[in-house]
Amino acid sequence: MKLQTHFYLLILFFLPLLSSAQEDYFELTKDRKPLFWGGSFDFQIGSTINLGISPQAGIRISPSTMLGVSTSLMYYKTFYNNINYESFIYGGSIFARQAVMKRFVLQAELEPLHISQSFTGITARKELWITRALIGGGLRSQLGERIFSNLLLLWNLNQHPDFVFPQPIIKLNIEF
Repeated sequence: MKLQTHFYLLILFFLPLLSSAQEDYFELTKDRKPLFWGGSFDFQIGSTINLGISPQAGIRISPSTMLGVSTSLMYYKTFYNNINYESFIYGGSIFARQAVMKRFVLQAELEPLHISQSFTGITARKELWITRALIGGGLRSQLGERIFSNLLLLWNLNQHPDFVFPQPIIKLNIEF
């Protein structure tokens, strides 16, 4: 079911890319307002629960270059080896996004996160701050006159030994 849902979301994302009526990205952004906002959310329910929300805001400093900030609030829970792992994660990020072709963008992001972990079954609790340095790229698609979506693959350049994120990190966000 989860795979089928992801398949439909990918089709929805890539369908506008196949349209021959779409204009060039640089032409679309030339006369746009300099400020943008948007965000993303995480949703996974099953043996692992992952819920999160990440609003963002930024400014276009040129038709192809954007700078922005984002905040994140996440909840993660899984059961492994008879231990319940539960994490509350919050933080923020600053990012720079550069369009390099019609539908391709590069992104660099610095994201400090506070992680509060608890382990039921061994009664341990850990709190730590980590900073992720993310770099990558992805596809940009126009969904409306002023609405874009970005599907990004980002790699964490400095994994923390106490809290390892899977590589690559996949982000899908909407921008207005």
